[in-house]
Amino acid sequence: MILILTTVFFLADSVFSDTSLYKTYYLEGMEITATRYTKFPELSTTGINIIDNQTLNLKNPRNAGEALLLIPGINVLNYTVKNETKLGIRGLGFNRNLIMIDGTPVADPWDNSTILNEISLHGVKRVEVIKGSSTLSYGPNTLGGIVNIVTEDVARNQIQFDIETGSFDYRAYSLSGGGDFGMVNSSINYHRTSTDGFIWNTDYKGEDWGGSIQIGRASTLRSSFRYHNAVKGALGQNPGQPWRFPYWKTYHYDVVFKTQVLGMHIGTRYFLNRWKNKLICYSDSALSQEKWVSVHNNQTDGAEIIVDRGWSPFGMVTGGIQVHRARINTTNEGEGEETMGGIFLHNFYALNARLLFTLSVRYDIHSSLENAPGYNVGSRFEPVKNFIIRANYGKVLTYPSLRQLHDNSLPIHTNPNLIPEKSTTFELGGEFTKGQLSLKSVLFNTDTRDLIGRRYLPGDTINEWQYKNIDRTKVRGWESSATLSNLFGFLQFSSFWTYMDARDVKTRHKLEYSPELTMGIQLSCGLPRDINVFGNLRFMDRQLYQDKTGWHTVDAYILCDVGISCTIAGKHKIFLNYNNLFDGEYEIKEDIPGSQREYRGGISSRFL
Repeated sequence: MILILTTVFFLADSVFSDTSLYKTYYLEGMEITATRYTKFPELSTTGINIIDNQTLNLKNPRNAGEALLLIPGINVLNYTVKNETKLGIRGLGFNRNLIMIDGTPVADPWDNSTILNEISLHGVKRVEVIKGSSTLSYGPNTLGGIVNIVTEDVARNQIQFDIETGSFDYRAYSLSGGGDFGMVNSSINYHRTSTDGFIWNTDYKGEDWGGSIQIGRASTLRSSFRYHNAVKGALGQNPGQPWRFPYWKTYHYDVVFKTQVLGMHIGTRYFLNRWKNKLICYSDSALSQEKWVSVHNNQTDGAEIIVDRGWSPFGMVTGGIQVHRARINTTNEGEGEETMGGIFLHNFYALNARLLFTLSVRYDIHSSLENAPGYNVGSRFEPVKNFIIRANYGKVLTYPSLRQLHDNSLPIHTNPNLIPEKSTTFELGGEFTKGQLSLKSVLFNTDTRDLIGRRYLPGDTINEWQYKNIDRTKVRGWESSATLSNLFGFLQFSSFWTYMDARDVKTRHKLEYSPELTMGIQLSCGLPRDINVFGNLRFMDRQLYQDKTGWHTVDAYILCDVGISCTIAGKHKIFLNYNNLFDGEYEIKEDIPGSQREYRGGISSRFL
């Protein structure tokens, strides 16, 4: 009712009556998919970071984790013995954001996280990042934000082959192909990676299969699959006892149908994700055999229906229903199943060409925990040409992971009395773009009640701890970025700066893995004969983490990366990258060092 009254109030002056505003951006702007409603970032009431194809081709990142390193407000975390890269956004942990591939979520229900360094970027067109409460329509567990990895559409028949090599006996090969055959568009790809690892991470072998087929033009039916298999190794806690992770298999399937009926855009989706993992297998010298600690068999599946009425009398109206079921079955650790769902409604309304409003409401349900509503109010105002002000205020819910609810293995003690986290976020930002210069800045404040943390049990000998709801936490911060493009016809400069104060309100202690200051600078240069050179500096402020002995500090560090690439005839590319060029020593956790200087080079060729 509130939504309808709001839109009716502004009905008389709606610029959507002739759709001229939307048509302008349809012809000139980049259409994005990470918002369920606004299709163009210029018209969004929230800031959107886009890593486009040009940037991906320049930096040649190996995986999704490396691609996100220079996005403000993001902390790419890699602090486990399994060498797994996960994502923190705006001072919050890796289980409070959502990673998607072409709109399909790929988070393991075990801990609501996604391993970024196991998502290959071969065949990816762009990466879209949205932060804050404007992610409401995607459901709970999106407090930090969402990352949507968009794969390429094959516009014509083609085959591509890539080969890479580098330090620590790094090897990678990929073969992909696809084509457009009238009403049918299809693609298939294979990617294999191996490395001996460095220092504490002993080795890694992984392979990926993927493919998709799309039928139709006006109405489309698209089916895709992704398969990943990894074999990992890491040094154990005892000398001479290496841990083994013999396989780590994931399967992802989705089917998406889109059509238009009576002026409405209707999209339906079904997805199925499976994880079949053997964890921590090591050689027992006394028994001369391998010892298994746990076996995971986890699964999520879900469905959604999204309806978008682009030019209704109430502006742009989008609504949807989502249902999601998650299951874990882990030897010696626990098993459980939960069902979640939600219904949302979003109204995007233009009072005039300079002033836009959004209002989103959502109601979530959970099979064993409380049901709760959420909301977000946003605005976009252009007081003068080339300058945009955006503001958002909203409430988002985060449910406990299945591990937090059902894990029964030592040293962890599950807590069935956990309640969902409830967070309200306010953000205010400005964006100035004129010619070669682009400036962006955002102030944000997130107040979270009942944040789920850990309480270490007194008198334990094996580092026992229990999940609990912390009274309250606050995260305040400021993100800024600046870009100068096409300087002197061949230079581009970009930088970002993020300040955060993330604390437990009761104890005033900093939250884990929430650096106070992060900075990045990148300079790229386009030379004759399609030669491109780039260099970047990344600064990460000190971080804190907790175990049974107390709080520990990971010192601040600065890393420098450089790269050069050459494109021949628009189809063949040769590149060479150096990460941590000056071989700076840094830790990702106490006594766990980060990677030494490493190089990586490769050749990519496209045929047909």
